[in-house]
Amino acid sequence: MRFRKILLLFVTLVLVSCNGGNIKRQVSGLDDAIKEYNKSLRWSMFENLDAYNRSPDGKDIHVNRDAMKNIRITGYEITEKTVNPDATKAVVKGEISYYNNEYGVLKTIPFEQQWWYDIGMKHWFTDSALPAFK
Repeated sequence: MRFRKILLLFVTLVLVSCNGGNIKRQVSGLDDAIKEYNKSLRWSMFENLDAYNRSPDGKDIHVNRDAMKNIRITGYEITEKTVNPDATKAVVKGEISYYNNEYGVLKTIPFEQQWWYDIGMKHWFTDSALPAFK
């Protein structure tokens, strides 16, 4: 009987520690996804942005390339990142610095992105549109 209790305790500890590792990997994956998204936005790599834009129901969301034609991103600062306890959803807030080629005036605009984790694909996505650059 005592052996069963020790075995049960051991199995429980192993399962808890494995789940903690998954959560750490998912949060680390979120950080990587945000960095790649930032880099893609900064350098106008819209195909890469499209790889991160998807709604939870599986619908792809494409960046409006015409709206971004004259926009140049100069900075992307995250001011707040909130992740739910099981690391499957996150809210990322911050500011984007940019200018429009037609006007040449540096501006900043706040953003809020809703990120979600697809467990089957092991990939983070955002279903938030880009801010309305003016």
